[in-house]
Amino acid sequence: TAFTDYRIEQQEDEIVPLLSDEEWEDAADTYIEMCDEALDYYADHGEPIDIDNDVELGDLLVAMLFPLGISAIICFVLYSQMKTAKRKTRADEYMPGFALRVKRDRYTHTTRERVYDPPKKESSSSGGSSTDSDGFGGSSGGSF
Repeated sequence: TAFTDYRIEQQEDEIVPLLSDEEWEDAADTYIEMCDEALDYYADHGEPIDIDNDVELGDLLVAMLFPLGISAIICFVLYSQMKTAKRKTRADEYMPGFALRVKRDRYTHTTRERVYDPPKKESSSSGGSSTDSDGFGGSSGGSF
Protein backbone atom coordinates (compact mmCIF):
# COMPACT_ATOMS: atom_id res chain seq x y z
CA THR A 1 0.00 0.00 0.00
CA ALA A 2 2.97 2.37 0.42
CA PHE A 3 4.08 1.96 -3.22
CA THR A 4 1.90 3.28 -6.02
CA ASP A 5 2.49 2.78 -9.73
CA TYR A 6 3.81 6.36 -9.83
CA ARG A 7 6.46 5.62 -7.19
CA ILE A 8 7.43 2.33 -8.83
CA GLU A 9 7.95 4.17 -12.15
CA GLN A 10 10.14 6.72 -10.35
CA GLN A 11 12.24 3.92 -8.91
CA GLU A 12 12.58 2.25 -12.31
CA ASP A 13 13.66 5.56 -13.88
CA GLU A 14 16.39 5.96 -11.26
CA ILE A 15 17.58 2.37 -10.84
CA VAL A 16 17.44 0.79 -14.33
CA PRO A 17 20.11 3.12 -15.82
CA LEU A 18 22.42 2.29 -12.91
CA LEU A 19 21.91 -1.43 -13.49
CA SER A 20 22.52 -0.97 -17.22
CA ASP A 21 25.85 0.70 -16.41
CA GLU A 22 26.66 -2.21 -14.05
CA GLU A 23 26.78 0.10 -11.04
CA TRP A 24 25.30 -2.47 -8.68
CA GLU A 25 26.16 -0.76 -5.41
CA ASP A 26 24.75 2.61 -6.51
CA ALA A 27 21.59 0.91 -7.75
CA ALA A 28 21.12 -0.90 -4.43
CA ASP A 29 21.74 2.32 -2.45
CA THR A 30 19.26 4.23 -4.61
CA TYR A 31 16.65 1.49 -4.20
CA ILE A 32 17.05 1.45 -0.43
CA GLU A 33 16.89 5.26 -0.17
CA MET A 34 13.79 5.52 -2.35
CA CYS A 35 12.03 2.74 -0.44
CA ASP A 36 12.96 4.43 2.82
CA GLU A 37 11.51 7.75 1.60
CA ALA A 38 8.29 6.07 0.47
CA LEU A 39 7.83 4.16 3.72
CA ASP A 40 8.63 7.21 5.87
CA TYR A 41 6.18 9.35 3.90
CA TYR A 42 3.49 6.68 4.27
CA ALA A 43 4.13 6.40 8.02
CA ASP A 44 4.05 10.18 8.53
CA HIS A 45 1.10 11.09 6.27
CA GLY A 46 -0.97 7.92 6.16
CA GLU A 47 -0.97 7.90 2.34
CA PRO A 48 1.57 6.81 -0.28
CA ILE A 49 3.58 9.16 -2.48
CA ASP A 50 1.57 9.76 -5.63
CA ILE A 51 1.31 12.26 -8.49
CA ASP A 52 -0.88 14.67 -6.55
CA ASN A 53 1.28 14.93 -3.42
CA ASP A 54 4.85 14.50 -4.71
CA VAL A 55 7.09 17.55 -4.43
CA GLU A 56 9.24 17.86 -7.52
CA LEU A 57 12.59 19.64 -7.62
CA GLY A 58 11.15 22.39 -9.83
CA ASP A 59 8.41 23.09 -7.30
CA LEU A 60 10.96 23.23 -4.54
CA LEU A 61 13.16 25.67 -6.48
CA VAL A 62 10.19 27.94 -7.19
CA ALA A 63 9.24 27.84 -3.52
CA MET A 64 12.78 28.87 -2.56
CA LEU A 65 13.63 31.33 -5.35
CA PHE A 66 10.41 33.34 -5.24
CA PRO A 67 10.87 34.56 -1.63
CA LEU A 68 14.58 35.05 -2.27
CA GLY A 69 13.79 37.32 -5.22
CA ILE A 70 11.29 39.36 -3.22
CA SER A 71 13.76 39.82 -0.35
CA ALA A 72 16.51 40.83 -2.81
CA ILE A 73 14.25 43.52 -4.30
CA ILE A 74 13.39 44.85 -0.84
CA CYS A 75 17.06 44.95 0.18
CA PHE A 76 17.98 46.75 -3.05
CA VAL A 77 15.29 49.39 -2.48
CA LEU A 78 16.38 49.96 1.11
CA TYR A 79 20.03 50.10 0.07
CA SER A 80 19.33 52.67 -2.64
CA GLN A 81 17.54 54.89 -0.08
CA MET A 82 20.54 54.87 2.25
CA LYS A 83 22.07 58.23 1.29
CA THR A 84 22.95 59.66 4.73
CA ALA A 85 25.35 56.97 5.86
CA LYS A 86 28.86 58.34 6.30
CA ARG A 87 31.99 56.55 7.31
CA LYS A 88 33.11 57.12 10.89
CA THR A 89 36.82 57.39 11.49
CA ARG A 90 36.88 57.51 15.29
CA ALA A 91 35.23 55.25 17.83
CA ASP A 92 33.71 58.13 19.85
CA GLU A 93 31.76 59.27 16.76
CA TYR A 94 29.52 56.24 17.17
CA MET A 95 28.51 57.27 20.72
CA PRO A 96 28.22 61.06 20.95
CA GLY A 97 28.51 62.40 24.49
CA PHE A 98 30.56 59.44 25.66
CA ALA A 99 34.04 60.42 26.71
CA LEU A 100 36.70 58.52 28.58
CA ARG A 101 38.21 60.35 31.54
CA VAL A 102 41.52 58.54 31.41
CA LYS A 103 43.18 57.40 28.21
CA ARG A 104 46.22 55.25 28.82
CA ASP A 105 48.09 52.50 26.99
CA ARG A 106 50.05 49.93 28.96
CA TYR A 107 52.71 47.67 27.57
CA THR A 108 52.06 44.22 28.97
CA HIS A 109 54.39 41.72 27.32
CA THR A 110 56.31 40.65 24.26
CA THR A 111 55.92 37.29 22.59
CA ARG A 112 59.09 35.91 21.09
CA GLU A 113 59.48 32.81 19.03
CA ARG A 114 62.84 31.17 18.53
CA VAL A 115 63.53 28.67 15.80
CA TYR A 116 66.71 26.63 15.83
CA ASP A 117 68.57 26.86 12.54
CA PRO A 118 71.56 24.49 12.64
CA PRO A 119 74.69 25.59 10.81
CA LYS A 120 75.06 24.10 7.37
CA LYS A 121 77.91 21.74 6.71
CA GLU A 122 80.28 22.81 4.02
CA SER A 123 80.70 20.17 1.38
CA SER A 124 84.15 19.44 0.16
CA SER A 125 84.46 18.76 -3.52
CA SER A 126 87.39 17.01 -5.06
CA GLY A 127 86.81 18.65 -8.44
CA GLY A 128 86.17 17.01 -11.76
CA SER A 129 82.80 15.76 -12.83
CA SER A 130 80.48 13.15 -11.46
CA THR A 131 77.90 10.89 -13.05
CA ASP A 132 74.56 9.70 -11.70
CA SER A 133 73.32 6.15 -11.68
CA ASP A 134 71.70 6.79 -15.05
CA GLY A 135 75.06 7.79 -16.58
CA PHE A 136 74.42 11.51 -16.83
CA GLY A 137 76.39 14.20 -15.06
CA GLY A 138 75.11 16.96 -12.83
CA SER A 139 71.93 17.06 -10.80
CA SER A 140 68.69 15.67 -12.10
CA GLY A 141 66.00 18.13 -13.09
CA GLY A 142 68.39 21.06 -13.55
CA SER A 143 69.47 23.12 -16.54
CA PHE A 144 72.67 22.61 -18.53
